[in-house]
Amino acid sequence: VQAEAEVLTQRAAAAALRNLAAGHSRNQAVIAQAGAVAPLVRLLKDGDAGTQTEAAAALGNLAGEASRGQYEKQVTIARAGAIAPLVRLLHSDDGPVRRAAAGALRMLATDNADNQVAIAQAGAIPLLVRLLGDEEPGVRGAAAAALGNLAFYHTETNEGNQVAIAEAGAVAPLVLLLLDPAAGVCEAAPGTLRNL
Repeated sequence: VQAEAEVLTQRAAAAALRNLAAGHSRNQAVIAQAGAVAPLVRLLKDGDAGTQTEAAAALGNLAGEASRGQYEKQVTIARAGAIAPLVRLLHSDDGPVRRAAAGALRMLATDNADNQVAIAQAGAIPLLVRLLGDEEPGVRGAAAAALGNLAFYHTETNEGNQVAIAEAGAVAPLVLLLLDPAAGVCEAAPGTLRNL
């Protein structure tokens, strides 16, 4: 009973951090400064599926999207060791875990060439390409968006990601996703193809 209560408490705490960080750069900075990143990374490794989903989503929100200090937050999360466990979660049997992990990797890769390279080196590209054919639309969309951010670059630091994504067989499934009946999926595919 105590172990179950601890799991529920951890999941609730990760969910609260996810909600507080969503679209709010000031909260994101406060949460990171309070030391929440390392415990969230631990939950990626040790939590149950529900807790892993919340922890991955919280880290994705903490990475921020086009927010003040985004690069620093992304670096903090990567240095805390989040990339490898997020990549491992792409293997999960649980669809929400796969979707949250792909979403967090997407956010860590946004306009951050160093993280784009680190995510590719951790083995994410072939796993994300495989997820383009996932049975769950949310997973397909998150994988397509993550690949799009891994392919996008401002410098030549990671241009190899474009080649690696194409060589991993992403083009054909991305073209199929253009016709996917799920709205979020068919919206992510064109941007990813453009970035290749």
